[in-house]
Amino acid sequence: MSTLYCTISVEALPQGVYTIEVTTEEGRGYKNFIKQ
Repeated sequence: MSTLYCTISVEALPQGVYTIEVTTEEGRGYKNFIKQ
């Protein structure tokens, strides 16, 4: 069983929008936009 390291950065934008960026150690990046 391998441990997966990832970096999560959350950024708050105007108009109540948040971007969540997840980057794994393999270099894959995921970006999610959350609107409230």
